[in-house]
This record gives sequence, C-alpha cells and structure tokens, in this order.
Amino acid sequence: MSADSYKAWVEKNPERAANRWQEWKDRNPEKAAAAYKKWYEANKETARAQKREVMKRLRAENPDKYNAQSVAAKAREREQLFEMYGHVCMRCGFSDKRALTLDHIKNNGNVERAELGERGVYRRAKASHQPGDYQILCMNCQFIKRTEAATAWRILKETA
Repeated sequence: MSADSYKAWVEKNPERAANRWQEWKDRNPEKAAAAYKKWYEANKETARAQKREVMKRLRAENPDKYNAQSVAAKAREREQLFEMYGHVCMRCGFSDKRALTLDHIKNNGNVERAELGERGVYRRAKASHQPGDYQILCMNCQFIKRTEAATAWRILKETA
C-alpha cells in the first residue's frame, strides 16, 4: 500500500485507523514511545499547542474536576513549603497554618508574582530553597513588616 493510498484509507476509515494504531502501540510500547519522542523533539511547538487545546477543552467540559485538582495541588505545594521553611511564624511563633504565608524577605513579592504568578512563586521557593529570600510569617507579622517598611521608606524620603 503506497503512502497516498494509505492516507486516503485513513481519511475514509478514521475509527478503524485509530484502532489499528492503538493496537500497534499496545503490541509495541517501546517502539511507540521512541516514535513519539522522535516526533515530539521535531515538533515541540505543535505538540505543546495540541496539549494546550486538549487541556482547554477538558477544563471546559469538567470544570469542577480540574478546579478540585488545582486546589489540591496548591495545598500540596503549600505543605511542601511549610516542610522546607518551617511550620511557624519566624517572628512570633504562631502556628495556625490558615494564617501562615510565604514572605519575601527582600520585599520583592509583587515583582515575583507579576512575573511568575502565585503558583510560580511557590515553585521557585521550593526549587531554590533560599532561606535568605523567603520565610514563613503569619498575616499579622506580614502586615507589621509591611507597615514598618513603609514607615522606614517615608522617613528615608523625608530626610533626603
């Protein structure tokens, strides 16, 4: 069967072609994985675009499922941060996780969130594990720190 006639057969019989392909993949998992890897390396942008479209469609069809998965993933990431940086506020020792947050010691959180998004900040904090860049603070201490920084900036501005 020539390539053109096979292509025509696939167009006329899409379900049978898909079944044949699936059967071949089931019989030859190593070859299928190697073929996909080779195709993916040659077509990364196409593959990523296809995956984005599929995920967009699946999220639209099952919003509750994907929202629940997202909430669970965020909770796991947050718990991993607590494991790395501690389970208590670094200033006052408060330990109720509902009020604990990741603090940017260098006060650059707004820049990082704009660049990476909230989950991206969590991922960077986990990946880099830089105790000099991040710490766990309760919301009270977080607001106190922000007020102290604003006051110090105002005083510095007035004396200049």
